[in-house]
Amino acid sequence: MSPLNKRVTIKDVAKEAGVAKSTVSRTFNAGESVSPVTKEKVLRIATQLGYSPNPLAQALSVSSTKTVAIVIPNMESIHISQVTRGVINTLSKHGYSVITVDTSENFGMQTSVHKPLANQLVDGIINCYASANDEIKQLSLMKPVVCIGDKPDGYEADYVGIDYEQGYHRLCHYLKEKNKNNICLINGQRDRYAVGRSEDFQRIARSLGLSMVDEWVLYANWTPYSGYQAMQELLCREEKKPDVVVCASDMVALGALKAINNAGYRVPEDIAICGMDDSMISKYTIPSLTTLKFSPYRLGKKAAEVMLERLKNKDLVRTEHVMSVDVEKRNSVSRDEDHLEQWKGENDE
Repeated sequence: MSPLNKRVTIKDVAKEAGVAKSTVSRTFNAGESVSPVTKEKVLRIATQLGYSPNPLAQALSVSSTKTVAIVIPNMESIHISQVTRGVINTLSKHGYSVITVDTSENFGMQTSVHKPLANQLVDGIINCYASANDEIKQLSLMKPVVCIGDKPDGYEADYVGIDYEQGYHRLCHYLKEKNKNNICLINGQRDRYAVGRSEDFQRIARSLGLSMVDEWVLYANWTPYSGYQAMQELLCREEKKPDVVVCASDMVALGALKAINNAGYRVPEDIAICGMDDSMISKYTIPSLTTLKFSPYRLGKKAAEVMLERLKNKDLVRTEHVMSVDVEKRNSVSRDEDHLEQWKGENDE
């Protein structure tokens, strides 16, 4: 190898500057103590020699990569994309990069998250995928974890979520007020977390005198198409139709709404429908979608802020942050609520 092509190393800079290699290393590591005169000399010689530090070596030397991973069930979900955007926008302001691990839940081909994350140099993990609980539990022994949506089960992690109990109560009160007494629930992909949420919703609905039979609890796969299929199945049944269909996400509700319209039913006169995350599409469906109102973007933002605090001090007491939920009343439940809000284009930042 000719001298022109030779890679300049930390040893070359140290020799030329007349200092130890550790001094050169400290010069390029933020927060390390080096005298101003020595630092200026090392930087000048490094520039002359064309030396640039190896980012990987720097990360290993200070046990920090300035990178955080976010584990998500699927990228197609508007809800998840907004959570992810909140995480990325917040962490990037503090010099962090974000890698996304998509488990492909929508396609029935869930992938392991342990292998890519165990081999990745990341400082922490933000977990939006409760079904990966066992794998995240193992990873939490090595890296700090912040969970979004579902609480950590059997391991230590910070938690950021929404008050579903409050949201279910408020939604059921509103449905009762509008005489929508017979309820069908279309939840997300069937796992123990979704089943638990369904049981909570049934309990609250029944406590308010609303009717919700077990046969009217269906499961979809978080996509409009799966919502469409679930609604088609319900409409094909010979039994009495529900007064209202509550969907676990606005994307599922979008598919259910199309199935209702295709079958010749009117919304909300024949069957009312509502969603659960006030996504940017919910204002523009026909009719506009009643939904539980909270901010996925702010969930991601808060999770990122919690992660930043955790990375500064790993000995902090574990925290829980639960955000309030309300009902955004539009005209898919009652025409009395007919209105159109102006969308700012940033979805409630």
